[in-house]
Amino acid sequence: MKSLENQLERLLRSAARAPRPAEVTELSGAAEARVLAAWRRSQPEGPSWMLRWLQGGLAAAAVAAAVALGLNWTTFRQQAADEYAVADAALYAALTP
Repeated sequence: MKSLENQLERLLRSAARAPRPAEVTELSGAAEARVLAAWRRSQPEGPSWMLRWLQGGLAAAAVAAAVALGLNWTTFRQQAADEYAVADAALYAALTP
């Protein structure tokens, strides 16, 4: 551990003694294009494992929703016999002595 501390101390001292640039200049257009091209080449080609996992989950959820809708389609299409029957029964029960 002592040698690591010595190495770090030497590195920090030499960095403190290093000359500082007078001004920071921007990269030229060609240099910027080369840096961006190298960065794009370093990126993985396909989608990440998490993106593939999320896409699979979304597809499974869509299939489950479609199956549930298909199984209950007749229930959705039926006309309600009397929408007010429950409310009328509650009102009648509340008003009856």
